[in-house]
Amino acid sequence: MEKALAHYRGIYGSQANESYTFLRAWNDLKNPGNYISLPRQANYFCGARLHHWNFVVGKVEIGSGSHEEKREAFRLATVSALDFLLSIGRGGRRPTRDAKPKRKGAQAANRL
Repeated sequence: MEKALAHYRGIYGSQANESYTFLRAWNDLKNPGNYISLPRQANYFCGARLHHWNFVVGKVEIGSGSHEEKREAFRLATVSALDFLLSIGRGGRRPTRDAKPKRKGAQAANRL
């Protein structure tokens, strides 16, 4: 993705920012030569006050953004997704949620 950002900056100059680079890469996945085996989704939700966008590959949400303005929410989601993809390439650890311990009744049922 870092190479893609440099590539698009070389072509489009100052117009190529993180949001634009992610969007170009996301849309390039539709090309027949760039097959991705996992399903991908771009979802939009309009709440009472905020607009919400998220990008999902398989069962993993790779980016999301919420804002009062629809375009800004989309930009935040694309930047979040690009950051996720770049951090994977760098081998950095992503924050995870702590797994809740199973209930004692469920553990006893599993032993039988």
